Amino acid sequence: MTRLFRIPVLALLACVLLASCATTSIRYSSNPIGKLAVLGVQISESVDAAKRMRTDPYAKKALEDIAWPLVIDPSYQQLKEAKAITLSYNSTQSGGLTYTSAMLKDMAFAEDMPGFILVIDRSHRVRGFGRGFIMDGDRQDQAERELNRLVEDLLLNIDRKETITYAEQEVKSSSIISLGAKTVLGADDPANFDFQTDLKQAKIEEARAKAGAKASTIPFYKYLGQPIPNYALRRDDGSTVKLYDLLGSKVTMLVVTITPENKGMMSQYNGVVMTLQTARSVYDNFVLGEAGAGRLNVPNAYPDAQ
Repeated sequence: MTRLFRIPVLALLACVLLASCATTSIRYSSNPIGKLAVLGVQISESVDAAKRMRTDPYAKKALEDIAWPLVIDPSYQQLKEAKAITLSYNSTQSGGLTYTSAMLKDMAFAEDMPGFILVIDRSHRVRGFGRGFIMDGDRQDQAERELNRLVEDLLLNIDRKETITYAEQEVKSSSIISLGAKTVLGADDPANFDFQTDLKQAKIEEARAKAGAKASTIPFYKYLGQPIPNYALRRDDGSTVKLYDLLGSKVTMLVVTITPENKGMMSQYNGVVMTLQTARSVYDNFVLGEAGAGRLNVPNAYPDAQ
């Protein structure tokens, strides 16, 4: 009789273990929260080019993590031939940009940005910015932790002010290090800029002020803590739509990627893939609800109605 029941019992235990792994305690709070809104912006040479790249054998594989609606910035412009390796210092690319678009130009990036993520609050303010391609695995993990925490903070709507409560590392104003011929604040460690929030910006700027020393500083994302411009974008049918009409009054993750038809740009799809993988993880956590609830009850949370 023991043998007869062994397999069903083991199968039942396996099912329990699988069920327990289905949700992960990404969240810190036990409060109920609403769903995150997610929107993608595809930067291509035209509306038709953007649609063609979704079925292109190479690009289609790179874009397979997309599970959210897309709109298009059809103003992609190639500035020079792509190089296999580009070098940047303090977010400025040696030799200048490889490409641009209306949106990228307005955001004033000084280095190629094949993919990035913006977290936008209910008032259309940019509360978080994350570059999509981070070579260091530990830094990638840190950036993803901060991204998930920011999304949860905003969904909780703490004090009805969408307060951010968390920064991965506390900034020490006394920390000054040498990097070659440059003097750099410890607060300006490049790892602190992989994922940026307006809370982290305030801490770093305070550290810079207290240091009182001339130092090489890394720039923050242009619109961090400010309303994102109401960009004119295109739908698949070619019609124009304003960004604010798409955002509404929801906490939104905006996922921006380039998808040029230029075959010389295929190496840039590594950054696109990394961006989309990160975004898909957050989508699964806060849209599909795969992030398990944490243990802390936040009494001053006012999330949107379910």
